[in-house]
Amino acid sequence: PKKKDDNPPKKKDDNPSPKGEDAPPPKPKDGFTLTSPAFEHKGKMPAEFTGDGDGVSPPLKWSGAPAGTKFYALTLWHKPQPAGDEVKSYWVVFNIPADATSLEKNSKGVGKDGYNDKRRTGYDPMNSKGPGPKEYHVTLFALSAEPKFDTDKVTRSDLLKAVKHITLAETTLSYTYERKTK
Repeated sequence: PKKKDDNPPKKKDDNPSPKGEDAPPPKPKDGFTLTSPAFEHKGKMPAEFTGDGDGVSPPLKWSGAPAGTKFYALTLWHKPQPAGDEVKSYWVVFNIPADATSLEKNSKGVGKDGYNDKRRTGYDPMNSKGPGPKEYHVTLFALSAEPKFDTDKVTRSDLLKAVKHITLAETTLSYTYERKTK
């Protein structure tokens, strides 16, 4: 006798999903959070972390990483035109150890520094151009493995490609910064 298939394959046309269920599922982020003791999410970045101040990296803290996290990586980025495709990169750090839960103010020597848009390693303090507040983002990735690169000069783009298939979760802390008028 023929065995009945308990889970017959669904036809593509049956109940098409407006949310695109054929796309890979979003990375779980429930509970994985990134914060800073220096500013609130969607708040204003204090001048000391910008080109108007000391220009040092802000303190960051995270919690709730998923089981299996082996490394973290982070990028600080900004879209000059919110509707545009251009992205500016200010900070790239990868191979942050799995037991880390924070980066101190002016952090150095935790993980490996990638290259920012000025082709330098380390934190590049923002010097916002034009009037009005600009929005910036720090994205932290929890990784299941060490990212592999084809270059020694790792940029944000290189990092995003390398972590695409090893990201267990990601979280973003956003803030605004408005340059002082002289």
